Amino acid sequence: MLFLVLASAACGVVSDKLSAVFTIATLVPAVAVGARRLHDVDKSGWMQLIGLIPIVGWILVIVWCAQAGKEPNRFGPAGVDA
Repeated sequence: MLFLVLASAACGVVSDKLSAVFTIATLVPAVAVGARRLHDVDKSGWMQLIGLIPIVGWILVIVWCAQAGKEPNRFGPAGVDA
């Protein structure tokens, strides 16, 4: 996520259109990684939508993503590629 923010900011310095294209191109992979991380802590990927709530939602999603993966969880083994 840090890479995405920094790369988008760097693209924004060059061109606003380039920044928009980069953000759109990396949106689906970023959502997929977020869902995978939330599955590792036994939360639904849909819980990412709580991040749309300003400040409180952001903090909650960051806390969930920073937790260690739980074993077992209902989505499969934590941190193992399928």
